[in-house]
Amino acid sequence: MAGPSALERVGERLLRSLVSLGLTPSSWPASACGTVILEVKGRRSGRPRSVLVTWVAHESDRFLVSMTGSEPDWVKNARAAGGTVVLRCGRRRDEVRLEELAVDRRAPVLRAWYGFTARSPVPRRHFQLGRTAAIQEFERIAGDHRVFRVVPAPREAEASAARHVTRDVEPWAVRDLMDDPPRATVAFVERDAVDALPVRARFAGGRHLFGVVAERAPDLGGREVLLVRDGGAYWFELRGISVRGLAERVDPPGAGAPERLAWYAVAPRRVLAWDYGAIREE
Repeated sequence: MAGPSALERVGERLLRSLVSLGLTPSSWPASACGTVILEVKGRRSGRPRSVLVTWVAHESDRFLVSMTGSEPDWVKNARAAGGTVVLRCGRRRDEVRLEELAVDRRAPVLRAWYGFTARSPVPRRHFQLGRTAAIQEFERIAGDHRVFRVVPAPREAEASAARHVTRDVEPWAVRDLMDDPPRATVAFVERDAVDALPVRARFAGGRHLFGVVAERAPDLGGREVLLVRDGGAYWFELRGISVRGLAERVDPPGAGAPERLAWYAVAPRRVLAWDYGAIREE
């Protein structure tokens, strides 16, 4: 895919300057979207990084969309920061938290965002869709474009109090366990009793996946399960994340998936992450 033209780069620099000076409207005329500068610390350097982003309003919430198919640095930096970023326009600075949507919930937001932004050739080059494309087209590409709900960040006093009374952390604070957990278990009800089995767990395409030896487990498709991934055997080291929801049978996630495993995706109803080390630091 060809990169931006010289004219597009000049246009982006000009728009960035206007947004930085506060000379753009809070939302674009006749639309439910606006452009702001997203600021977040670099995950490696710790230095402030900024990027121009466009939000869209959809069903009473604001959302940000990753335009490129690969994950840009602002997405990786936001995850490393636990989802906390600053959205700036002129002198106004709003500290917010970004909550990533699961793949199966992205298509309507992508369609709304693209309906406004596809007036520009840059989104069209990445999406390769018409502005009025059917929702099925956005469902097809949903796994390639990250979508984040913008929610208010907790006030400092509230955040401080929460750290003193709970072990809970944002799921992205334990992202390494989502991708490659040292230990993973799935629990389910079988014959009026709770059973649990070790599994292989993955997080791919925004989905929580697990693979279990088929002959050791019943068919879990359509059943409620609890997938737990953790990284320590002792309470003072324990970090983990649990996902409760309905399991759906899926294809193995890639060529490197272990054989003889039946793979499932969990549609989350409740996600809880914890880090006992964070309490110890307080």
